[in-house]
Amino acid sequence: MSGGHHAAVFVGLMAPGDQSSLPCSEVEMGSLRFIAGAGGAGAQDTVLPDGTALTIAAGQRVVIQSHYINMTPTDRVVMDAVDLKVTTLEESPTDVDAFAVVDSDLDIPVGAENFERVKTCTVNEPMDILMMLGHTHDYGVLFTLEFVREGVADLLYQATHGPTLRDTPDVLFFDEPLHLDPGDEVRMTCAWTNTSDHALGWPEEMCVGLMYYSPGRGYLICDTDDPSPVVQGGEAVDPEGACVVPGDEGNELGIGRYCTAEGGECDDTPEPTLCLAALQPGAPEY
Repeated sequence: MSGGHHAAVFVGLMAPGDQSSLPCSEVEMGSLRFIAGAGGAGAQDTVLPDGTALTIAAGQRVVIQSHYINMTPTDRVVMDAVDLKVTTLEESPTDVDAFAVVDSDLDIPVGAENFERVKTCTVNEPMDILMMLGHTHDYGVLFTLEFVREGVADLLYQATHGPTLRDTPDVLFFDEPLHLDPGDEVRMTCAWTNTSDHALGWPEEMCVGLMYYSPGRGYLICDTDDPSPVVQGGEAVDPEGACVVPGDEGNELGIGRYCTAEGGECDDTPEPTLCLAALQPGAPEY
């Protein structure tokens, strides 16, 4: 609705236990895994091609996170709605997930013109890109996304208007998925002209390239200091040598129960509701 910045769908590794709404500051964002989202009042078409689907594991909670901006002197009543369509492996054999290239270490000086930053991310697994969009905020004056293969750069996305990138960025879909091999690079460039009275940092300004890729292996993030994409929550780990083994139920509170990243084994425990394996790569699963 009017004033909407985005509505995002997450699955909860440790989501709120009921269906009530609460401020985002009360939710540990590290306990949520991004699935899909759309930005701007009225949003845009981010429906992926036929034959593709996002997988939500059985028992996981679906969480909607909304962000509104109200610069008026009065309160505003708003609403979000998300439609999820259930499909089958036969109808949608291609599993996809989100891949975000992010530059979050921003410090844009007062008065800076065309202040530019470049983030390069080296792909470590083969992937096909089905969709992409760019995102900055009001002071953005340039966003580009390039794929660099064997030293040759292919410019795929370019925009120059921050407010449009904030609210209604162009969303590109590819009839033939764009293939990336290990060693190929995704290069993102953002620039800003800071006409405000203070330095700009995250999240007042942003630099994000969002893509969907297959085959999906979790929500991939490549942040400022990440040389390659990282699965949010870490990769699954080998239980051999862990302090618990598959089948262990733990004590009466569930402490010590065997769990796996995003497996939902802790969803029905009174305390704790957090699986360490989901948040600490390489940790024993308990």
